[in-house]
Amino acid sequence: MAVKKIPTLEQLSDRVGGIGRTLDRLGVQNREAREAANAANAGVESLAKKFGAVYDALVSGGVVPSPANAQVTPGTPTTPEGLPSSVPPPPGAGETSAGPEVGAAPGPGPSWLAVASFYEAQAIMAVLVPWLAEVYLRYPDAALPTCWAWHPAAVEELWWLCRAWHDAYACEEPTSQKAGDWHDRQRPAVAKRLADSGSAFQRCRLAKHADVADHAHPVVPGADTVAHVTTAWASDQRHAWPLAPTQPQLAADQIVQDARPTKRHFQ
Repeated sequence: MAVKKIPTLEQLSDRVGGIGRTLDRLGVQNREAREAANAANAGVESLAKKFGAVYDALVSGGVVPSPANAQVTPGTPTTPEGLPSSVPPPPGAGETSAGPEVGAAPGPGPSWLAVASFYEAQAIMAVLVPWLAEVYLRYPDAALPTCWAWHPAAVEELWWLCRAWHDAYACEEPTSQKAGDWHDRQRPAVAKRLADSGSAFQRCRLAKHADVADHAHPVVPGADTVAHVTTAWASDQRHAWPLAPTQPQLAADQIVQDARPTKRHFQ
């Protein structure tokens, strides 16, 4: 049996020194790792503060709803059917208030035909629908079909009439002249236009909107001739007006006339 050689004191000292140097290297690496982690945490904290500032600015500007208003009552729908789930709930969703007061004047807003976002459209309807129930439909000639909201032109008529009513009754300085103009001219004119639209609007129902082919987006007739007319009008040809259309323009117009429906829905 071989006898194991016992290391000398000098060899043991060298080994201990090597272990010490290894521990020092590990300590340096550990310290560097801690410093890197601290730097990363500081960077994340800085980004979080910057994001918070941007988010607060978006909330105060009304671009995104505040977290308080985003709380929704369980079971309460907050987005219309078919709206992408990525769209956040509208401001105030889930609140149990009775809705906007009819006498509260709507703030500045776009035409219904020019709304650019879901929130703009919702804000208009939040004012218009209660007003229709409390004011417009009180009049015997103010009948609306169930699909009135499917007709952009009808919504636009009712929306400006609603704003005119608020301007007459709920503005800072309401006047009897504005109220009289609303009763005598504006309201009867809107009711007459909705009733006189070939009676198609009053006879319309939701089921008639199932065929979207009958409700195509309006197309400006002759839009492809505008450049030709504009060029001629800005030249000496305006002195010999009218401008004669070209043969391709006449052929395109004939195609449009042949394809035009015999009856147009009130839109």
